[in-house]
Amino acid sequence: MNSFENLPDLQREQLLDLANRFTTKVVDTKGNLKGNAFIADGRVISAHHVVDGDYVIYNSQIGPGVMFEQVQNQDIAESPRQLRVSGLKRAKNQGDGQKVYLISRDKDNIPLVVSGEIMTMGPIHRGKIEVSVDRQQMTEILNGMSGSAVTNLSGEAIGVLVQARMGGKGLMEPFK
Repeated sequence: MNSFENLPDLQREQLLDLANRFTTKVVDTKGNLKGNAFIADGRVISAHHVVDGDYVIYNSQIGPGVMFEQVQNQDIAESPRQLRVSGLKRAKNQGDGQKVYLISRDKDNIPLVVSGEIMTMGPIHRGKIEVSVDRQQMTEILNGMSGSAVTNLSGEAIGVLVQARMGGKGLMEPFK
């Protein structure tokens, strides 16, 4: 389910293209969904809890067996290996009310784009920022999306979705 009906066709296609090229599902060794990862600035990035333990990722740009290490904090994991493809560009979060997109893949590995908005700025939940998605998408869309890229309207990554919450909300760890 993609929620970005108000966008021009070209921008909609561009966002789905970003999701298709630079995101991947992360599963455990038994095939159970753990979450998502994405490429930004030549590195593979995810929520730390998604890639903690045994996992396998599927994306021709990334390849299986990419190991992650903790670089920023306990929430964001980043591969130490530079990739040949740069992926998304990183940008700073612009503040409360900023329109954003969660760029990800669904449980069937189909590229997914979900619209949202930055709701609360400041040091809540140890520096995380709340992202509210369209009420029609509800929490079931957010479940399994940990590690997804949160992007601005230009498709630049501003953070990582690290936790789904009740009522169509999630917590994002912003890039510093």
